[in-house]
Parts: sequence; structure tokens; C-alpha cells
Amino acid sequence: MKARYVVAAALALAAAASPVAARTAHETPSPKQQAKAFFEDGLRKQQAGDYRGAIRAYDVSLSQDPQQAEALSHRGFCYQQLQQYPKALADYEAAMALAPKNKLNREAAEELKTLLRGATPAPTP
Repeated sequence: MKARYVVAAALALAAAASPVAARTAHETPSPKQQAKAFFEDGLRKQQAGDYRGAIRAYDVSLSQDPQQAEALSHRGFCYQQLQQYPKALADYEAAMALAPKNKLNREAAEELKTLLRGATPAPTP
């Protein structure tokens, strides 16, 4: 009886540690659900300052749903924090292609272009 509780507790801990929520044996998360779960995991890691971990989570999220402008934007921010400016710029530009009205992606991309050209970016109002 005690062994059964230990196994159940171990399974519960393993499920809680996974960014994809625990599901029944018959239910498989869709790619969009998996993308959302990994995106949320990326946000948590980004907020904690774990930019490399966040990038890995965003990579998985985008592999499940590549049309996520928000995931591209957040991954771009993480690359920017790690001073990987060409990768950050590529992500911001890809996000702009998916969501052209997003002002923040445009501003971030312009700032990085200026930085990569060697000029000092203008202060943000």
C-alpha cells in the first residue's frame, strides 16, 4: 500500500515538473496546446532571468506553432539580453512579419539595427 502512494507521488511530481500539463493516457495535447505550455514555461524562465532556458522553451513552442509572433518577440528579447543581437533582430523582424502593427517589435528592431551599425541608439521617450 505504501509503495502505491510513493509511486503516485513520484508521478505527480514528474507531471508537475513538465511544462506540458499532465493528461490522461488517452488524451494527447495538440501542437497548439504544447506550444502554449512551452510558451508559458518560457515566460516564467524569462521573468526569472533564465534567458537561455527561456530561449529553449520558446524554441520548442515555435517548433509546435511557428506562427506565434509573441513567442518570436519574447525570444528576441532574450537574445537581446544575452547580447546576441543578430538573432534578436531576426526574431523581431519575423515577429513584425506576422504582426506588422506591433510597435514594440518595430522599435526594438530599429534599435538593434542602429546598434549593429555602430551608432548609439536614440533614447526612448
